[in-house]
Amino acid sequence: MRIALLDGYNLMHRSRFGAKADNGIIYTFFRSLRPLIAELKPDKIYFVLEGVPLHRQLLDSEYKANRRLEPDTPKWHEMVEFRRQKNIIVDLLQHLPVTLARHPEMECDDTIATLVDIHKDDECTVASNDTDFIQLLSLPNVQLFNPIKKIYTEGTTFDYVAWKALRGDKTDNVPSVGGMTDKAAEKLLSNPEKLESFLSIGSNRDDFNRNLQLIRLKIAKLDELSLKSPVKNNAELRRRFTDLKFFSMTNDTAWNKYTETFDSVY
Repeated sequence: MRIALLDGYNLMHRSRFGAKADNGIIYTFFRSLRPLIAELKPDKIYFVLEGVPLHRQLLDSEYKANRRLEPDTPKWHEMVEFRRQKNIIVDLLQHLPVTLARHPEMECDDTIATLVDIHKDDECTVASNDTDFIQLLSLPNVQLFNPIKKIYTEGTTFDYVAWKALRGDKTDNVPSVGGMTDKAAEKLLSNPEKLESFLSIGSNRDDFNRNLQLIRLKIAKLDELSLKSPVKNNAELRRRFTDLKFFSMTNDTAWNKYTETFDSVY
């Protein structure tokens, strides 16, 4: 069975770019969803949402602190509008054969890793341009599709988690260890003796071990996940799209093509 694991916030956030019309994020998202599913040809689709990264926040209170926004600023208002359209997207997805998945105390990345573990006997494709998923490529049943570049991401020849723990992750406010750069981290991992020598300096080992825990994906139990099965209803989805004035998607030719893409998904 072919499983598509869609990084929900990643896909919705990329729909913000160039979406200037009313409800433009919703329109761009659903316009890009059909060709993505046509590419992956899955038997089952999970759309995975974010939970609170509790175990990472307990480990480091500054984790993702760089994403906090001051109220009543332009970026704050932009995110308010994004969340409004995000809620509509999630609501509309119930009319397609898409299972909504979320863990209340774990990030989307961890939930996807958990679903990969659950579907270890199936072909799993993660759709995201988030490079954190490269660590899943060590598994024989996993592919990573970049929906922006429209290519399948290759794995690394080195330990990706250790490499990222050394060089940090500015996006998530994870600091590098000892000012490590990308190339220096890769070079260090190729020489165990030099790596050990580097980790023996000052707080480097503690910083490295902390980063490993922040970056490594965590596997949850199936019964900890919130899974919302779809109630497929093409007619209702078409009506909602019409109300939103998405006419280029609801004319007979476009709509038939849209629904045919999802016909083989359950």
